[in-house]
Amino acid sequence: MKIKELEAITGIPRATIRFYEKEGLLSPERKDNGYREYSEEDKDKLMKNKLLRLLSIPVESVRELEAGKLDLTAYMETHVHDLQLTENDIRNAERVCREICTDRAAFATLDAARYISSFEEGTRNELRDSEQQLYRTDTVPRVTAPWRRFFARMLDLSLCSRLLGSCLVIFRNVNIGRLGPGESILCMFAATFIMLMAEPLFLHLFGTTPGKWILGLSVSDENGHRLSYSEAWQRTLWVCAYGMGLSIPIIGVIRLIISRKACLRGEPLVWEEYSVLELKDERSWRIFAYAGLDLLITVAGLLVIIRFGEMPRHRGDITVAEFSENYNRLSTFKQLDFDAVLDEEGKWVERPEDPNSVTVFFPEQYLPEYEYDVQDGKLKSIRFHYETDADYPSDCQAHMQLALRSFAFTDRDLNVINNAGKVMEETVAANAFQPFHYSSGGVTVDCQVNYEGYTPFYSPSYPLIPDENAAERHFSMIFSVAKD
Repeated sequence: MKIKELEAITGIPRATIRFYEKEGLLSPERKDNGYREYSEEDKDKLMKNKLLRLLSIPVESVRELEAGKLDLTAYMETHVHDLQLTENDIRNAERVCREICTDRAAFATLDAARYISSFEEGTRNELRDSEQQLYRTDTVPRVTAPWRRFFARMLDLSLCSRLLGSCLVIFRNVNIGRLGPGESILCMFAATFIMLMAEPLFLHLFGTTPGKWILGLSVSDENGHRLSYSEAWQRTLWVCAYGMGLSIPIIGVIRLIISRKACLRGEPLVWEEYSVLELKDERSWRIFAYAGLDLLITVAGLLVIIRFGEMPRHRGDITVAEFSENYNRLSTFKQLDFDAVLDEEGKWVERPEDPNSVTVFFPEQYLPEYEYDVQDGKLKSIRFHYETDADYPSDCQAHMQLALRSFAFTDRDLNVINNAGKVMEETVAANAFQPFHYSSGGVTVDCQVNYEGYTPFYSPSYPLIPDENAAERHFSMIFSVAKD
């Protein structure tokens, strides 16, 4: 018979049956498929265990009686004496013990059902209290550890969130650092959905997840086997719904608080009705490992953003078409809308219409006409010449920075985090309307500026303002980036 049938026949909860197995009081046969099969002998042995535990006999003594190390009659006589010295509410157990002594019963031939019936003839309330106390005692301890559970799940969710963010950066060129509130909530829902698909696979294949494994937690079914994918999926679904409130703001927090309180009270959680959560150990190294993995996930996410978002896609010696692709991709990632894009020849063309987006056009926006020096099909330098007599010259710094990253940063020795790359960008940023020259690692950035009739507003990085006393105004800039 299966454990469900045994539970119905004996009236003993399966958690208690599993406890007796763990304590060596019950050894059911295991079939080829790994599932336990209980025999009539197992049922009788279980009933004997139930009787002896109802009589307040310790588990260790039950084990010795079953092994024949103790004589049942002699033990009962000693136990009767012990019961007389304890509280009066076990008088019913004492009476049944005396019956066993009178019958001079042996453990091998003990008629457990008869004595249980005799025990049940006592006060019903006392029986109910004793039996419930028995089942509370003879149960595999439920793992509570709400904070350990919470942080394990947060690490798993963080992994899913970083995976989603990396895919958005790599394949959709989305700057996840600049998402609005609504977009952030949608990403949180998407990460929860990814976890709903991925966690059951981990539980099915490994019996744990990265977060649970780091903190010593594992999940199995009632037979100690790994969950099937459908069982694990249902468990994760209930966790997301009842434990996390589907990550809905406020509702999710409320559900977490409710679940934590239920966990601390030792109440069975909805998603653990047919599964068992086990805690291997609580060694301190797991906390440090958790912090290290969490830091590693964060750093990996930042590196993905830097490599695929902040850096040009094409590296090394590039063509004009590849420069244009770098330029367009970086401007999109930085959410710079010029109402135009560079084509394969490096010329500005109207941005293709996107029915799902709204384009904002700035009439005074300057689009530099780049000039390209190409040798053997490879780009060697770029430059643009900007002249104006307007009262306020356009700020070309966005294009200067994009040109720098799209061309200069294709060099393997330059990137957004090393010293040479940062100094180069800082030099451009600090001299939007002033001349400068900077060279490093075979890359030269030069900006020639001449103007009259203007006055610096505050610093070289701030726009120029017209000089009211000047008769004429003229601004000229030649910006170039060259590679050896």
